Amino acid sequence: MGFEIKNEIVDQISEFAYYADMSANANLKRRIIETKKEYRSDFTKRFTGFMNGPLSSGLSAETIHVPHKKKKKSGCDTTIIITSKGLSKVALYKNKYPNFGDPSHNWDKPKKETEKSLYTSQLKRQKKYRDKFAVFQKFISNQLKVEHQHMAKETASCVWHSDVVIFNQHYRKTPEDIWSTENLLDMFHITKSTDIGSILKSVCLCLDADPILIQNVIED
Repeated sequence: MGFEIKNEIVDQISEFAYYADMSANANLKRRIIETKKEYRSDFTKRFTGFMNGPLSSGLSAETIHVPHKKKKKSGCDTTIIITSKGLSKVALYKNKYPNFGDPSHNWDKPKKETEKSLYTSQLKRQKKYRDKFAVFQKFISNQLKVEHQHMAKETASCVWHSDVVIFNQHYRKTPEDIWSTENLLDMFHITKSTDIGSILKSVCLCLDADPILIQNVIED
C-alpha cells in the first residue's frame, strides 16, 4: 500500500502550516520575535501544536531543526516529516532572512577560505536529496509592505530548490558570486513564490517526494 492521506486531511495539514507561518511572520513584523532562529522556533511550536490534534489514525507530522553537523552536510536547517501508516514523506528546507528593505544588502557570505557564495554551496549540497525528498527555500521578511508582487503576502516566501538553481545558473552572471537581496527580487520577478502550506499539500499528494520507511528517514 502506498502513502495515502484523505484529501480533507491534506487540506488541514496545509492550512495548519499556513497559519503557523502566518503567525510567525506577523510576530516578526511586530518585533515580538527578531531573529531567524526565533522565527523557526515560533513556526515549529505552532505547527506542532496544530498537528497534535486528532487528525487521523496513524497520521503524524513533526518539524525537526537539523543539527549543526547534518546542516553543513545537507545545506538545510529544517526537516518536516509527515507519516501515514508507517510511510513517510520528507520536506527539507533552508530558512533565509534577507533584508528586503535594502536591495544592496548581502545576506549571503563567502565560504571559509574562498570568495565563493556560501548559499550557492548550500544549493549544491541540497541537490542530492531531491531524488527522495521535497527540497525548497524559505525566505523570511520583516517588511510591512511586500517588496514584490510574486512574493507571499502573509507568510514567508517559499521557492522550490529546482527553481532557485535554474535562476542561479541562467540569470545570474556568475553563479558562484555572493547573493544580494537584489538578486532575490530579480528571482521573484521570474519565479513566482508560494507558501509553506502549498508546499506541504504538494508533498502529501505525492507530487513531490517519494514515500519511504520511517527508519530510512532516520538513517538519512
